[in-house]
Amino acid sequence: CIICKHNKPGSCALQGVVYKIICQCEQFYIGETGRPLHERITEHVRAFKNPEAKSYANYPLARHRKGPNHENEEGTPGIYVKILGREPKAIARRILEATFIRSEKPSINGKEEMEGIQLLID
Repeated sequence: CIICKHNKPGSCALQGVVYKIICQCEQFYIGETGRPLHERITEHVRAFKNPEAKSYANYPLARHRKGPNHENEEGTPGIYVKILGREPKAIARRILEATFIRSEKPSINGKEEMEGIQLLID
């Protein structure tokens, strides 16, 4: 499990999480979800694996993948997930996400996404 491998076992089932997806090229994405983390990460992985699919055109990881080859020798995405924090309340979780985005300046998050999130903490 690409989530539990770099976190505690069972982390993939956590809900109300702010997370960081780090690509093997060292660029990263910060996001949040109220659902089980594995559900959201599975969506990101599908977009990363299928960047040309119309349904994933607006996914940040699909846009990122269109750059240089981002697969390792086994043909799986060269990404891993780090849990940054947990917050069960949606608005507090969005603010926590915005705080991490402001401090860490992720390179994969979209500009329009970051501008909307910044409104929460400005």
